Amino acid sequence: MAKLSKTVQSLLTASLGLPGMQELLAAEPPEEGIDYRYTHYNEDPLPDSKLASGDPQRYTINSHQLRWLKNLSNRFSLTLDYLHETMSGSSP
Repeated sequence: MAKLSKTVQSLLTASLGLPGMQELLAAEPPEEGIDYRYTHYNEDPLPDSKLASGDPQRYTINSHQLRWLKNLSNRFSLTLDYLHETMSGSSP
């Protein structure tokens, strides 16, 4: 392992005094498991009084989000995120 210079050692030691650093080092590993979230968004159609031409329907968005997390040790974890999103419609 490479030896750190005195300057780098001093900077690392000083950084431990920054707010939140002690909590970060003492933090528990994240919770393992699988999370799934589905989101559906649908904008209201344009009123006929504001529609010059075309379809009054606006955006429709469906989003599927999946996250898998596995702790490898107290310091390392493996995370897999997947997002599938479909959109249709248009802006005015």
